[in-house]
Amino acid sequence: MTRKYITLLCLVSGLSATTPLFAQSYRIDTTRSIIRDQYGNIIGSGFGFELRLEGNSYETRMQQIQSHKVAFFTNNIGLTPAEAAQFWPLYNEYVKKREGLIDRKNKLLYQLSSQQTLEYISEKELIALLDAYLLCIEQDADLQKEYYKKFALILPSKKLARYYQSDQLFKEMLLQTLSRSRY
Repeated sequence: MTRKYITLLCLVSGLSATTPLFAQSYRIDTTRSIIRDQYGNIIGSGFGFELRLEGNSYETRMQQIQSHKVAFFTNNIGLTPAEAAQFWPLYNEYVKKREGLIDRKNKLLYQLSSQQTLEYISEKELIALLDAYLLCIEQDADLQKEYYKKFALILPSKKLARYYQSDQLFKEMLLQTLSRSRY
């Protein structure tokens, strides 16, 4: 995979972010569009569509991912038109802020993972990199808490829980789709 598509995957899915709030053990059977827990019980079904990405340009794929994400979230959360009108602008604001943090954190992680960096920088510079990386993680957690409170003003608790579940499930679907495609 090229670095561009790995970055795309990290930005869209937020995988480099902190551990999901509702970490569950489940697997997605994309051939039947069902979600099973660790015991094989069906815990969700009917995605309503298969996540297909067509075209080669980065922009085209990003637009397709966003369209699928909106449809997937709206369907799984069960947003009313009034809730959707309030939720989506707030969600887009949240994603925009979070993308900057994730991008900064990924750049720091890239620097830290470079063997050359570890060999040629001073102890003081390395500590500064580590501190900056951990600060990004803290800022991401603070941002998630801030927007949790904002989302809770718009959505009832069950729909808010469905939002977090849908977010994680969409990431899983996106990972499976991207792993099957040819980059």
